[in-house]
Amino acid sequence: MKLERERDEARKKQILQVLDDPNFALKYSPPQKPIAEIAKDLLNGKSVAVGHTVSGNQVDLSPFAGGALAQDGMPARNPFRLAHTILHEMVHVVQIRHEGAPISSVAAHSGTYENAAYRWEHSFSEADKSLFHSNSWTKLKLPCANIQKN
Repeated sequence: MKLERERDEARKKQILQVLDDPNFALKYSPPQKPIAEIAKDLLNGKSVAVGHTVSGNQVDLSPFAGGALAQDGMPARNPFRLAHTILHEMVHVVQIRHEGAPISSVAAHSGTYENAAYRWEHSFSEADKSLFHSNSWTKLKLPCANIQKN
């Protein structure tokens, strides 16, 4: 347990270093097939790639990186799902940069590498999740507006 916590702390620092690296890029990746076909796949239960770690310096995000469908009370294409996707891919970047993961293994969805990324992706607490709800900004502005009036 202690070792896992230490590894998690190290990974947090590594993720922040990646985000501060001017050579790192998050790029938009156009869909590989027409949106209508992708929507049909989704409705038929097929998975759709939403992010792809190209290298230790690049992550490509698809139009569905923010969530292809409404899920867990969150609408499709929302900032919470986008944060999930980015965090998931950032773990892969750290795996490539610091843990010696070959890009081909990350791209092939190797269980070892995917398990760690999914664990991080789903590590947001409910309190964190609530920050991303579409009405959170309104809820935050209301008390602030009342303070400013006084």
